[in-house]
Amino acid sequence: MRNRSGTMAMALMGALVWSASARAEDCEKRFTSSEVSGTLLTAEAAFSQLEEETFERQMVSAAAMLTCVSEPLPVLVVSQYHRMVGIREFLARDQDEASAAFASARVLEPSYSFPETLLPADHPIRSLYASAQARATPVDPPPAPEKGQLYFDGTPTTQRPAGRSTIFQVVEKQGPSLSAYLPPTSPLPDYPLKREDVAVAPRGNKANDKADDGSGRTLRLSLLGAGGASLIAAGAVDLLAYRAQSAFFDEGASNLAALEDLQAQANRRTLTATGLGVAGVGLIGAGLIVGSW
Repeated sequence: MRNRSGTMAMALMGALVWSASARAEDCEKRFTSSEVSGTLLTAEAAFSQLEEETFERQMVSAAAMLTCVSEPLPVLVVSQYHRMVGIREFLARDQDEASAAFASARVLEPSYSFPETLLPADHPIRSLYASAQARATPVDPPPAPEKGQLYFDGTPTTQRPAGRSTIFQVVEKQGPSLSAYLPPTSPLPDYPLKREDVAVAPRGNKANDKADDGSGRTLRLSLLGAGGASLIAAGAVDLLAYRAQSAFFDEGASNLAALEDLQAQANRRTLTATGLGVAGVGLIGAGLIVGSW
């Protein structure tokens, strides 16, 4: 499997940022845990067949679906999600994030082992998976939500897992109002707190508290959402450019006019994807700056 293109990587980053910031109330459609699991299975199959673009698209879809799940994710689906994120981070050459995801998968499903149809016996992912462990870092208990319960990795609990990645959800009677995938050092997303916890809830500094008012939160979500959407669109256009470029090198495309048209298409799409990517990164950066006011 060849290295991911920069634009496809930005697209996935945008989806992950969006999944860490958007609320269920922003979703047009809600997804079941079975649908999330099915998308991850498709990504796994693409990985086994060395189909990079399909793998990336399915991981982008899974990240978006996580934001809009209709129920608390079962532990086995959470474990599956962690494994696939670990594979993605390994391919992105981020050993720390891959190990953090694999550590969570091992804790949640200790009996699992990768089938040889997915990974050869000597594949380096196996070694990384086997050695992955949560780091012993203290974590403050999160404040209680105004409504519902906190879930970490599919289990209702008041304690965030330490030193490993986690899927965080705020679950109310009608279902999750917030779901996000969090690497070990990522802060919890903002969520409404119980009155008695508002005054004592840990905050980074006074500047961060200003982002908790309605207008600041709305602006931040709008910027992050627009940035994430731009990056996802950039990934889609980049894929079209890749296909045009592949067709250009196809031996069957021997007509000079056809070759020139394909090259022009590839160039236009690459420029468009780059523009969308730059705009997306700028919007996300603005959103993060607004979040730190």
